[in-house]
Amino acid sequence: EIAYVQKGASRNYKLNSPYEYHLFLNYIEVPLIVKLNFKAFVIEGNVGFGALVYEKEISNGLDITGMRAFSKSEVTFGCGISYAINKRFDVNWRFTYSLLPVRPYPSGAVHNFRRGECNNVFAFSLRYNFGKDE
Repeated sequence: EIAYVQKGASRNYKLNSPYEYHLFLNYIEVPLIVKLNFKAFVIEGNVGFGALVYEKEISNGLDITGMRAFSKSEVTFGCGISYAINKRFDVNWRFTYSLLPVRPYPSGAVHNFRRGECNNVFAFSLRYNFGKDE
């Protein structure tokens, strides 16, 4: 499959704090998916490649995009499960995580074997299948 995926983060640190942070990362992703069918359920595992097509980073209302560069590509792994509602529609849950950091930590530190910031995504979708026979 080919997917346009929007990832990011948003945080207000304290209720009365003026500090805010927003991150928007958009990727074109191509996962290679292995599927196991069990009647109406499908279990999947995947390894994917993503190309960063848009980034925006805002801290305290200031655009800080580009101050700390993101990698222009991403390698992910993931797993998921689908349930077929009928021959045309299914619902899907998928988790993906970056195999390699999308950018290093500001300090250059290593945290729990990670050498930088990673994306993790829980995605839920309703899908329409064009190619299935009636």
